[in-house]
Amino acid sequence: MGVPDLSKEGAVVGGWKTRVKAIRMETTATGGDSHIWVVDRELFLGPRRVMPLAVAAVKYPYFLNNFKRTPLYIGEDLGENIQPTKFFVRSGYPTGELSRAEAEVLKVIGEEPVSVPEIKALTRKDFHPQTLDSLIKKRLVQAIGFTPTDALHVLGEYTAWNEEASRIGAERLSRIMRMTPVEFCTAVKKRVARNMALHLLSYVLVGVPKSAIAKIIDGNYPTKFKLEVPVVLLGGPVRAYGK
Repeated sequence: MGVPDLSKEGAVVGGWKTRVKAIRMETTATGGDSHIWVVDRELFLGPRRVMPLAVAAVKYPYFLNNFKRTPLYIGEDLGENIQPTKFFVRSGYPTGELSRAEAEVLKVIGEEPVSVPEIKALTRKDFHPQTLDSLIKKRLVQAIGFTPTDALHVLGEYTAWNEEASRIGAERLSRIMRMTPVEFCTAVKKRVARNMALHLLSYVLVGVPKSAIAKIIDGNYPTKFKLEVPVVLLGGPVRAYGK
């Protein structure tokens, strides 16, 4: 039987040391529910987590039909919270003190997911994306969006939830990226795999700057890394990344 590697400074969670003696470990922000969003033909992965479209289509009975009816929005103000695949729903947490803008937006977000265009129509005014950001941080609103889990649904590598919702999301984002849905989802999968490799190597290669490791991974070098310790992947879709 082996002995786990302990760290006196504690585990590293989101880049922060806990300072409590524990098994040496480090968490990353990349997961099956990491938010995939695009701006100016650039793909972003996280850092925030959202409910996958495939899951929302099963959890909320009217979501899929609403998603189909929502016009494709491609504007200059695209950002993390303004995406053609982004929806918002009440989380159920008690409401505390809110600003006037927060109260106006929260009032029109109910138990079924709504898009930004719907929020604007219901409030009859424009609002700043930071208002949604604040409501999410206060855990009053749950965000729904495209995720690596959705990408795997489109690729047929993990289909536990609603594939149609994932496909619609991929079609919308791939149009902005000027790719086919399959090309877009493949790019998402590669980005997730790249991040997994980067974090794993950064954890193993103590003292080597992450930026240096990233240059090796992203560069066109005849380089391979082989670990002498077992790597265990957890979660339903991990088989898609274990090749």
